[in-house]
Amino acid sequence: MLLLSAIIFIPFHIEITGRFEGEFEGGLALRWLRGFFGLNFRKRELEFLLGGKTVLRKKRRQAGRKKKKESRAEGKRAPRFWIFSHLSFLLSKADKLLISLSPEGSVRGIVGTGDPASTGMLMAIMAACFSWIPAPLLCIEPDFEEERFCLEGRLSANILLFSMLLLAGEFLLSSEGREIINNFSGRRRIWST
Repeated sequence: MLLLSAIIFIPFHIEITGRFEGEFEGGLALRWLRGFFGLNFRKRELEFLLGGKTVLRKKRRQAGRKKKKESRAEGKRAPRFWIFSHLSFLLSKADKLLISLSPEGSVRGIVGTGDPASTGMLMAIMAACFSWIPAPLLCIEPDFEEERFCLEGRLSANILLFSMLLLAGEFLLSSEGREIINNFSGRRRIWST
């Protein structure tokens, strides 16, 4: 009972990292109890941590491509743009989710075209487009000498399982939430509440 309440009420810390320079490298880290327990996923490798030390490291097999499932029967298909009728509901739920997660992130990049004049013009266009993003979140530096494109990003959040369960229950108990689930699954099942 104590373990169950600890899992529900002690937040998990999740961190997603990515880097692109010619090819993409990314990772996902999940930590609990200030990093005492953890999982790392990087480059088709799974790593279990206990007490901050690696306990088990396992390479994942490359999965073959799965064939697409047959599309639903034409009679059961939802209208084409049904999601727009539920957009305000979904945005309000996404807002509640983001507030409970309190995400933090940053993106750093280096951009260069090899020509100082075109690099300067590119940086001016990017400054105009991204001026509304605060500087600690997005930092792009010019490289006036080389042709280069490099991005590095990090996103982290604290997940409290109890709040996720409350949000999921609120979504499932609302009539719009059930209708969205039915439209995604292709069923026309009537839920009774």
